[in-house]
Amino acid sequence: DTGKAAGLRLGKPVIAFPTIASTCAACTAVSILYHPDGSFRGPCFLPAPPAHTFIYTPVIAAAPPRYLWAGMGDTYAKYFEATMSARGDELAHYHALGVGESRMCLDPLLTYGEAAMRDHRAGRVTEALEQVILTIIVNTAVASILLTADKAIDYNTGLAHAVFYALTAFPELGIERDHLHGEVVGFGVLILLLADNQEKMFETMYRFNQSVGLPTKLADIGVGEEDLPRVIPQVLKMHDIDHSPYPITQEMLAFFGREVRETAQGTLVTYRGGMDLHFVLGDYTVTVDGSRAVKLDDQELACAEWVHWSEVPHDPDGYSLTRTMMCDFYARFANR
Repeated sequence: DTGKAAGLRLGKPVIAFPTIASTCAACTAVSILYHPDGSFRGPCFLPAPPAHTFIYTPVIAAAPPRYLWAGMGDTYAKYFEATMSARGDELAHYHALGVGESRMCLDPLLTYGEAAMRDHRAGRVTEALEQVILTIIVNTAVASILLTADKAIDYNTGLAHAVFYALTAFPELGIERDHLHGEVVGFGVLILLLADNQEKMFETMYRFNQSVGLPTKLADIGVGEEDLPRVIPQVLKMHDIDHSPYPITQEMLAFFGREVRETAQGTLVTYRGGMDLHFVLGDYTVTVDGSRAVKLDDQELACAEWVHWSEVPHDPDGYSLTRTMMCDFYARFANR
């Protein structure tokens, strides 16, 4: 990004030789700028992407695996943010094309991501690794160029990036020092999916993050519960969520931030009356449907074997399954 911005100021063409696949920066027509303290400053839109980008897989394969690992989080965010931001809008052709292309920022990662990380750590250059490198650098850049063709960020960002940029406002948390951009954005996607009531996709991405070691809880990015009262208002200030299909509220983020943390730790899940609930417990997917039937990986269980619902406190938001109940459930059924 620094090289691209310098090329613009000097009036020189830029040729990119990426040595890592951590973002799509090698192919995009935008540079992201920061203040000297590491806090986010804003985007610098360029008239064109680099004149050419040379992607030599063996060089990228020799880089530390954590860069590819973080790159996957930044890449799949493109799909979720673009589709959410564009929802309900009558799109220009180039925006619609970018939203469609953004699907290619997700599917190859779900197909090849776990194998690519395994091969990368073993020092092997494979088809899976090449597919993921191309997805991170090329697919995401194509979507980004189309989504920002009017020099606006409306469809090219969203809540996942708002989480990251908000955290950079607190240097003492060490986000820029201790974590990579895509690593934190990947966690932000989990927040986005819960805020947007995409429970099935949350389950899919939670499992994917687990499979490759991307963050699944606040502690993974060095944020504590005591930090949320100042972090959440900062998220709401970010322009990344200005173009959302509905207002993102502090109450929404406080609730869903808690649910991400506690679901990931297996300590608390809230059941909302009349809705299906899906959550991950150990290696199993648990479903509680509107009639309170309980299924473990689609196998229906007798409710009496697990929870006596009459003993569960009722409130307007539904029923809470306590940590004791969940531990008892896991002890009974984990070996099935």
